Amino acid sequence: LFYFSQVNPCYTISGMFREITRHKYTGLVFAGVYALIITLNVYVIARPDIDIDPPYLLRRVVTIAQWLLILASAGATGRAALRHLPGWEAQESLLTITISSILGFGILASMIGLLGLFQLLSTITIQVLVLTSFILFSSDLESFFKASKGLFQVFRRSVRTADPLVKALVFLSGTLGALTLINTLTPPWDYDGLMYHLLGPAQFLEAGGIFPNFENWYVNGPFSIEMLFTLGLSIGDDVLPKLIHFSFWIYLALITFALANRWFSEKIAILALALMLGVPAIPIWASFSYIDLAWTVFEVLALGSLLLWDSKRSDPWLILSGTFSGLAMSSKYLGLFGAAINGIVLIYLLVESRQRRKLRVVVIFGLTALLFAFPWYLKNMLWFGNPIYPLVWGGPAWDSIRLDLYNAYLGSFGTGERIIDFVSLPWNVYAHNELFGAVFNRNDIPHVLFLLAPFAWLSGKLRIPRILSLICLLRIGVWFLGSQQLRFLLPIYPFLALLSAVVVSKISQSVFQRPSLQQVLPILSVALILIPIFYQVQISRQYQTFELLTGQISDESFLEEAVGDYRAAQFIRRDLPNTARVLMLGNGRGYYCTPQCIPDPDHFNRARQIVDLPRDSSLVDWMQNLGITHFQLSIEDLDFLLQHDATGIMLQAYHKVASITTDECFKIVYSDGWAQIFELTCRD
Repeated sequence: LFYFSQVNPCYTISGMFREITRHKYTGLVFAGVYALIITLNVYVIARPDIDIDPPYLLRRVVTIAQWLLILASAGATGRAALRHLPGWEAQESLLTITISSILGFGILASMIGLLGLFQLLSTITIQVLVLTSFILFSSDLESFFKASKGLFQVFRRSVRTADPLVKALVFLSGTLGALTLINTLTPPWDYDGLMYHLLGPAQFLEAGGIFPNFENWYVNGPFSIEMLFTLGLSIGDDVLPKLIHFSFWIYLALITFALANRWFSEKIAILALALMLGVPAIPIWASFSYIDLAWTVFEVLALGSLLLWDSKRSDPWLILSGTFSGLAMSSKYLGLFGAAINGIVLIYLLVESRQRRKLRVVVIFGLTALLFAFPWYLKNMLWFGNPIYPLVWGGPAWDSIRLDLYNAYLGSFGTGERIIDFVSLPWNVYAHNELFGAVFNRNDIPHVLFLLAPFAWLSGKLRIPRILSLICLLRIGVWFLGSQQLRFLLPIYPFLALLSAVVVSKISQSVFQRPSLQQVLPILSVALILIPIFYQVQISRQYQTFELLTGQISDESFLEEAVGDYRAAQFIRRDLPNTARVLMLGNGRGYYCTPQCIPDPDHFNRARQIVDLPRDSSLVDWMQNLGITHFQLSIEDLDFLLQHDATGIMLQAYHKVASITTDECFKIVYSDGWAQIFELTCRD
């Protein structure tokens, strides 16, 4: 209400109530259905103390129902925000409808984040936000569905009359989306999700608010998207967070198409969409409880809105650019680089156009971005004395040695920072792509046709390709000097797809004279979607996703196959006393075995402490002082960390621990093909 009253003083409480009463039945119906789903989850599905165990597929049907209602809530909330934005010209286009949904998610994430910062986080306060949105924005809910229905009808008519290539794209896209959705409906098994994307908000829920954490530093960063995950975690549903992240994959595809269509043509938009869907790793990440695709969508819209403002000189687009920049910064520290680059682009556009009142434009952009990002960085400044804790300047529990070890880990990705390494990037990211990724790094490879993007310069004197090319080059340069993980380049993938689509279209028209040859590259662009489809099929087969959904295997059987140390985690929870404290050396995945587990998300700090001990026998004293009763060695984690052990600290710690595991003070109590657990038998 405060936000609306600022952007439009005419939006009064009386006006709000007039809207509610005019469309009361729509809002009440949606609120009632949502409340029923929440009640069902809390009092039936998530109750471990009653003898009701619904089939897995039935539980996921309830999850999907809640997810769809949250999408509706986000669409209505964002639409209401746009409607009250001064100077906004309502257009029922794919771009504006998608923007309204994404903006609604951003507002909801920010509101839940504020609940956490003010220690008001609970199941009631979180779910009331969604219920309230149905009531307050019931008119926008109706118009959102009406606009979406209209677009869908246009889409159906277009597909019926489309050429075979477009129909093939629709079929392959639908197949990829369905397979990815099925894999999304599994219990969480991705590494980062189990380490902090889920563990962090779960701990905040238990505490009733956000608190400083000196061990798992990841939860101290910007955390707005993870706060959306509390919509499911607060009612015992940890699959809903995966569906929320999956939503942003859909938004990313729609935004790529919509921007390309706005700037170029429908033909280029279709090619750009095909190229984006053909990136092998993105659908895999979409099925995880990650936040990367949400951050990417915010980054893409921040820049896209800025370029739309440049063409229209309309304040609402400038405000939206700042808003999405702020949301990107509130999602990930990397959002700071995106905001800085957007600032550079804004200044460039102002200088190029010789526009007056430049200071006003910069202030609008900066203040809007600050509105959404400021609470997260202020919190860190007050708690740790470092707004980007613990990066760059360190802070409490982060001395220079610990910071250097973490920076060495980040710098271990890629092939180096020499000039020759930069020049050879187009070869290395394809030929040696496993060096540039952490999770599913063998699948983490850009689309092969992205190699055509630099040739967009030759497509004519079009302004957009020139600006996008410069932005992509600048972003790659910043990335090259940091941690060379390809996942951190996701915000430029849609623009690389767009530039490559321009080149594909140009080559097809200018180089090939025969009509049959003109379709070679477009057909290849669509056909390469078969690669991510193949990976989704492989994941389903390897982890028996269909068997899980049809009730042929249990949740635990699935997790035992998907999570290397899950059997060890179950042993800890079931067979060790509640007072046990198990140090997971080099393993940060504590989601399935808290509170007995002591995860090691920093990876190298515990190793450093072990290496610094003066003699082997002091390891027993060190563990006793920390209250450790057991420690776990995970082969899966050690294998990965030893590949990125730039300082050799993990290898030294492993040798030191391995040398004393036969000592009489340590007794092995669990072992399988992935993990071993040792009990500390010598105690005071």
